[in-house]
Amino acid sequence: MTVYRLDMANKTYMAFSFSQLSNPNSMFGMKMEESANTKAEFIGEEEVEGKMCDHYRYITVTRLANGQSQTTIYDQWIYKPLNTWIRQTVGTYGSDPEVLRNIRQGAQPANLFEIPRDYRAMGLPAGGLMEMLLGGQSQEQNQQKLDGFQQQRQDAMKPLEEALDPNKSQEQQIQDMLKLLEGIK
Repeated sequence: MTVYRLDMANKTYMAFSFSQLSNPNSMFGMKMEESANTKAEFIGEEEVEGKMCDHYRYITVTRLANGQSQTTIYDQWIYKPLNTWIRQTVGTYGSDPEVLRNIRQGAQPANLFEIPRDYRAMGLPAGGLMEMLLGGQSQEQNQQKLDGFQQQRQDAMKPLEEALDPNKSQEQQIQDMLKLLEGIK
């Protein structure tokens, strides 16, 4: 499967293979994650936009390259006759749902799937999307930035983790948090 992204302002397009889209390390040009594991849970049947759908909740736990893990929860309402979602929410804490409306099944005009002739192809640079977005910096430079950012984030979280140590009494945790907040002023 190939997905095309058209940039109408610049009259360019990019083609992405399914393997590129499903591998964030190659897509972004940085080692961002080691592995991911997704579990699906059937919630039940629900009506969306007048259509009966199967509601599924997906929980993905991703082991990041820095050793930490990240959990993402998203829901999809699958409409079986089209074998696709017609409503979804994405995000660790949920999000505004994306909803497909006014769905009309039937033949589509052939030119709907043609790339306009005056558009030029753009390839994905070796450094992935980050190379494009960050002004042509190399994959190594972008990886160093990401690693540095992740280390700064870890360092910034240490005092909070220490203050909220579950082995401390609740009173001690509150006192330690107040000391942290005083340091922010």
